Amino acid sequence: MSRLLVVSNRLPVSIEQRKNSFNIKPSVGGLATGLGSFYKSYDSSWLGWCGITSDNLSKNKINDIEIKLKNDYSNIPLFLTENEVNKYYYGFCNRTIWPLFHCFTQYVIYDEKQWECYKKVNKKFCDAIIKIAEPGDNIWINDYHLMLLPTMLRKELPDARISFFYIFHFHHLRFFT
Repeated sequence: MSRLLVVSNRLPVSIEQRKNSFNIKPSVGGLATGLGSFYKSYDSSWLGWCGITSDNLSKNKINDIEIKLKNDYSNIPLFLTENEVNKYYYGFCNRTIWPLFHCFTQYVIYDEKQWECYKKVNKKFCDAIIKIAEPGDNIWINDYHLMLLPTMLRKELPDARISFFYIFHFHHLRFFT
């Protein structure tokens, strides 16, 4: 079977930064739990944000985290700045897309700077995938955080096998009779 690249906003592990070290533990999220054993049973890697901002990390610390995650978890961490996390994740993803996709349109807030950051972070994911992608890989992208990514990848990797997955939560719908 071809290699599987799982791509999501967050990795299936969480990193806790301590003063002079870091601790890695499995995430408790639905995607990490649901795919955890599946992706480990194949030749695969999981690419996503590592959960800590890069603003105060040295290049050596980033390198240590990358090596540990790759060797012990088959994870490829993406590092985001605090500004990117605030505008991309807490901003556009949580204040624009989430309410829109969950039928809370009255709470949608659109901010042009957050949109620009959303595009920038999707491009960051694209660039990271391009560095590791090989012919024949299956690239599986999850959730609305990365909706621009499939098109970006298609432009750079025209022959790649790309899938996008998003579960619409019907329990959020209100039905009227």
